[in-house]
Amino acid sequence: MGVNMRIYLAVATITLLLVLDITFTQHNNTILHESLALQAETEQVKVYYDHISRLVIHSADIGLRGYALLPEERLGSPMNNATAWKDSIFDKVEAPLKKMHYDLTELRALRDSVNAYVAFTFYMRHLIDEGRRDEFNKLFNEDRGARLWYQYEQCENHIEAFADKVHADEHARYEAALTRNLWLQILLFILCVPTLLYTAWHTRQSFMLGQKLHEAEASRNIILMDQNMMLERQVQLRTRELAAQNEEIIAQAEELATHRDHLEAEVHARTHALEQNNRELIDQNHQLEQFSFIAAHNLRAPLARIMGIATLLELTEDKEEQNALREQILTSANDLDEVIKDLNVILELRRNTGNFSLVDFQTSLERAEKMLTRELEQTDARLVSDFTAAPQLYAVAPYIDSILFNLVSNALKYRSPERTPAIHVRTIHHDDMILLTVTDNGLGIDLQKHGKDIFNLYKRFHRKIDGKGLGLYLVRSQVTAMGGKIEVESTPGEGTTFKIYLRNATPLNTDRI
Repeated sequence: MGVNMRIYLAVATITLLLVLDITFTQHNNTILHESLALQAETEQVKVYYDHISRLVIHSADIGLRGYALLPEERLGSPMNNATAWKDSIFDKVEAPLKKMHYDLTELRALRDSVNAYVAFTFYMRHLIDEGRRDEFNKLFNEDRGARLWYQYEQCENHIEAFADKVHADEHARYEAALTRNLWLQILLFILCVPTLLYTAWHTRQSFMLGQKLHEAEASRNIILMDQNMMLERQVQLRTRELAAQNEEIIAQAEELATHRDHLEAEVHARTHALEQNNRELIDQNHQLEQFSFIAAHNLRAPLARIMGIATLLELTEDKEEQNALREQILTSANDLDEVIKDLNVILELRRNTGNFSLVDFQTSLERAEKMLTRELEQTDARLVSDFTAAPQLYAVAPYIDSILFNLVSNALKYRSPERTPAIHVRTIHHDDMILLTVTDNGLGIDLQKHGKDIFNLYKRFHRKIDGKGLGLYLVRSQVTAMGGKIEVESTPGEGTTFKIYLRNATPLNTDRI
């Protein structure tokens, strides 16, 4: 076999291996996309499965309890919502699981149990309408909802285990593809190195042969030199003519280059302006998002108190109690007005660059304490503050109010049933920042399990306690917007500490938000 044939064979082999490498790489990408799609589907299953408890079981139970307290259609409307939503929610859970070949026997049994429980709540409502309270109380004390909830949690554990297995299988499949691709690349390396060395040797041999040919031609070049000298004289004359023409062309080129530099400078200036406008638009959109979340979350507490007191006002006939309840409604309305005023302040601040102002921590905490008066009294909670080390800082006042409100509200909401709630709020100086800590003795959070999701939107970690998973997301967003950071330390069953590091801005650098 000739030299050239061996080189061609090696090149063909390397080319084939490169094609295989590209094919395996594409195959790996396909596996990755399929794995991500399965992961998205399993996450969607978990979301809709959670809706079974919140939008079906919980709604049916709340509707029945509300109707039992006050037999009015508006209080029993959650039962109608549970009936309307249950089939579509179960269908959205079953469809992807069926495609993944999951055994649906347990889920369908749960679906039958949920249907039976919803029908049972309507039967209990019928007993109330007919005035059969004794029979209603007897059935109500059986607590069928607790058995249904246990069945729901068992099914949830099995579905989550199946989803984890799907993730593990897809990961193993992807790792196997990577291993095959690695061996192919090793083989490609083993073939390429000898081929390249042989090609280099062959090239050197060819170069040496060329050198010998060059020496042979040198003698012939001497003969041609005389002729070249004559030609050079003619070339020199022509070169002078071309040089004159070239100088004229160079002058024109310099003029064009100058014009181009002016155009590039103008384009750069306009591009910079567009980038600046784009950053401002992004910042404004971020602020609008923050405002929307604050409006939805912080208006909820006083509005909920007004609705609750209004319901009590309808149930009582005692004049003195009615007057006291009206005063409480007026107080809650004033609290609601204060929140609206704060939100209006945010809107006003967004029109200017001076968003920062001197914030007094004690004043902000008192505003949060006032909005949470009812919760503090009902739980006998002890709220202790110490702002001696750092009583004030330059920050966005509505953000500080919202941060304290949400953290104290969370401490009350997730309190331990075994002890009286105790909440400690304090500030200290930490390097060039101010450290705000909020510590409670509540239920705590398993950070090893939920640490990566604790500040994500709509994430909840205590399913038996009402909440939307919005407060901690707002806190982190507001801390980040002010150039700070937030950390959390927690022990399940003992309590939680939130550490918020805030930059103590000055009036000269308060235009970042």
